[in-house]
Amino acid sequence: MKKSILWSLVALLSSSPGFSQVPDITAFQGIIENFSNSIAPVLPMNAAIGSTWSDAYIGSILGVPPHLGLGLTTGVAFIPSKGLNTLISTVSPGTNLPAALDGLGVPLPAAVVDGRIGGIFLPFDVGFKVGFLAQAVKDMVASTAKGYSMDYQMFGADIRYALIQENLVMPGVSIGVGFTQLNGFVAMNPFAGDVRFGGIPYVNDNGTPGDTTDDTIPTDGKLVFTNPQLKLEWKSSVIDLKAQVSKNLLILTPYAGLGASVGISEAGGGLNTTVKILDGSDVELYTGQAAIDALADAKAKAAASGSPFPDLPTITADGIKVLKAVNGWAYRIYGGTSVNLAFFHLDLQGMYNLATQSLGVTVGARIQL
Repeated sequence: MKKSILWSLVALLSSSPGFSQVPDITAFQGIIENFSNSIAPVLPMNAAIGSTWSDAYIGSILGVPPHLGLGLTTGVAFIPSKGLNTLISTVSPGTNLPAALDGLGVPLPAAVVDGRIGGIFLPFDVGFKVGFLAQAVKDMVASTAKGYSMDYQMFGADIRYALIQENLVMPGVSIGVGFTQLNGFVAMNPFAGDVRFGGIPYVNDNGTPGDTTDDTIPTDGKLVFTNPQLKLEWKSSVIDLKAQVSKNLLILTPYAGLGASVGISEAGGGLNTTVKILDGSDVELYTGQAAIDALADAKAKAAASGSPFPDLPTITADGIKVLKAVNGWAYRIYGGTSVNLAFFHLDLQGMYNLATQSLGVTVGARIQL
């Protein structure tokens, strides 16, 4: 399942035939920020994958047998398609997400090793999770889809307290709080050759290098990114509050819950490349750090003379990166059931993000005493 999720994401982002037309650089910045707005509200739900087991409370570590468990959970939260459609259609005009996923959105995958251990004396339990993308999967993506790479890491822990302990009649009810750190990226090469942004001021020394008295600042320069790689990235620190109810019914344990997460998130992307500046006749003037220094020089001279200068995003010798901080609350409802066979449990769960109306699904398997 994990490979199919990753390949669906790669296929979606590689569906464009090539980069044929690029807006000005300030418009590109706005497009990346639009993507950030789409992905940031989904990050808290993605961070909720793992350690949400069917039992509202697993019992005390002092029980017989001691109550603890270890398992693997994999799943996806879906990014609403609007922001990514804007990015893709700008990269390749007329191209959008495949119709089959235009409604659901783009899957943002996660796979975590998760565990839980019962408390002592008081009715509480503690969970942890560690998420990663296996090196074999990363190598498979890189070798099969040239120019593509992806990765993520997730680390988290939570604690739950049983308000009601399950008995023959009553269901179990618990409340909990947890923290998760989530980081990830996907990189690709959807462009056909170099990417150029026009209308860039540059310093023209008028044939007398070192003599700044006759320098001018033409505005018809071009900022060139040589065979760039588009990289989309995100990171989020999430505090999650949740309440859950569950009831064991023979070999099934249905459950439902409410979650409220506050995420301190940052998302965006950019172009990884070698930067060049050309003049109005396409003559190469500066490359790498020299191009960055020339931009800074032109900006300073423009400011000194009172001339306008475009509002450029952060540009380094290695390219451009636009990251946007998006903080706030996200709310979800979740539920599902586990199938219990002695100490083996297979857990199926669905999630619904109330803010974005987006979905998430997980499948987990664990050994639980």
